[in-house]
Amino acid sequence: KKTQHDRTNYYSINHANPLLTDEGNLHSSKNANCTDRVGQSALIDQGNMPSSIRANCPRLTENTTENTTEITGKDSCPVSAKPDSDSSEDAFRVLEHLNRASGLRFQKSKSSLGPIRGRLAEDFTADELILTVDYTIAKWMQDSRMSEYVRPETIFRPGKFPAYLGSAQKWNQAGRPKCETCPLYT
Repeated sequence: KKTQHDRTNYYSINHANPLLTDEGNLHSSKNANCTDRVGQSALIDQGNMPSSIRANCPRLTENTTENTTEITGKDSCPVSAKPDSDSSEDAFRVLEHLNRASGLRFQKSKSSLGPIRGRLAEDFTADELILTVDYTIAKWMQDSRMSEYVRPETIFRPGKFPAYLGSAQKWNQAGRPKCETCPLYT
């Protein structure tokens, strides 16, 4: 949850600045109600402060513009070569397979489909994702500590998925042995 900050900017005038003294060529305002500039408290917004007439004043404001660009060297959001509709259909197919194989009921929501679409965008195939689902279910579903991690955000986590896929491919090449032998393929 983001904290809320008061983003009001407050400015103050440094009355001791030499540019604001009579030696700084600032002339007093016509009809000013105070001769001592430090004691002047009329607000400009209320129209109580009369303007200077023909004052030869230096400009004390400066307008600056700063443009910044962040270059990361890597696309932060890789784009798949596949059209979005294909990616969505594949993501739905993978999620439906996960639901069928696990007996769970993950909804077609952003939190469930997002990690799946992310791996599809990295050019992993739907069949590779389904193989990884089968492997993680075989390995984790019977383990009371691991069964809670059978979910899209864990299986398809960007930093972990390639390792899960590698283990799933070894498991598949070995004939998909029962879970007792799964640790040999991790």
